[in-house]
Amino acid sequence: MNITRLITLTAAVGIGMAMAPAALAEQSHGPFAVRLGVGVPLDNNMRDWKNVDVVSGFSYFNNHSEGASTITGIDIDTQLHTKHGNSGRAMGITYTVRSLMGDDTRDRNYFGFGIGFYRTECKQYDLSVAQTGPSSSTVGITNFGGKAMLGRMDKLGHFAEAAYIYSGSSLSNGLSATFGLRF
Repeated sequence: MNITRLITLTAAVGIGMAMAPAALAEQSHGPFAVRLGVGVPLDNNMRDWKNVDVVSGFSYFNNHSEGASTITGIDIDTQLHTKHGNSGRAMGITYTVRSLMGDDTRDRNYFGFGIGFYRTECKQYDLSVAQTGPSSSTVGITNFGGKAMLGRMDKLGHFAEAAYIYSGSSLSNGLSATFGLRF
């Protein structure tokens, strides 16, 4: 029974992917967006480029109709940070507002802001324990935070976005640059 469900799910995803180019040609501004890029934490280590983070995100837009000048929605942002053997993960759920300039006949610049909750978890390793081996501890913090964005989107839904995220934790406060696609 589980194999049948897996095959059905795979077939449905395949049909959806086959139909996606046609859907993108008809409406380039769907309700979903994915982002992937890099970030620089503002934890006094900005000059050390070994500390560049991996940043990703997913968005759902409430009002995504063509010609809209303001888009509201929910963003889910993730960040992976490593430094000196320690690691940190951050995830934020933010209500966002993006204001688009111009019209849909050409590329559009936009700016925006968002407010929400951010969870940052830091895993620290203690390598000084010689007899028992290295040990680790995880510390988690949940804070109210926000983000500010600047970006540019083309007619097909491809976009580039720069953002500043304030999560309440110096490990995940920072600047990011992402590229994405709306579908």
